[in-house]
Amino acid sequence: MGNPIYEEHSPEGIGRYVAIMTAYNPALMENVKSFLEAIQFYGFATIDSKYDERDGH
Repeated sequence: MGNPIYEEHSPEGIGRYVAIMTAYNPALMENVKSFLEAIQFYGFATIDSKYDERDGH
């Protein structure tokens, strides 16, 4: 799990992360693991998520 801290800003690099700060959130990681197992996903996966501090979701 990681939090992007710097993103490429050139026209051809928009959306690419230059630096990501590693984070650890066991509850979120377990939710993602459970979801991937439930859909019987095998392989590598990248999951983007957002968190809103205003409502905790």
